[in-house]
Amino acid sequence: MFAEDAFAHRKNPERARRLAYLIHLKMPRINAAQFFVTVANGNPASVEASFKSLNEMAMGMMYDQQTRGQLDAQKVDHAVWHRMAA
Repeated sequence: MFAEDAFAHRKNPERARRLAYLIHLKMPRINAAQFFVTVANGNPASVEASFKSLNEMAMGMMYDQQTRGQLDAQKVDHAVWHRMAA
């Protein structure tokens, strides 16, 4: 899916939900995933994936921030993948 279109999750959220469900069935503890298209050629072999299992406390803190409107992509990136914005 991401080999065909790196923004597939925005263009077809239902298909992205189905992918999330399949990931959950195969790896129930995973609650974060990111996909990188290394070469835009539509080849699934050009997609790298990274998966993570966050603890309930971290998920709860992010949920609280989200409900208050204080969670953005940069905060999620830092909390989940421990990356700082350049």
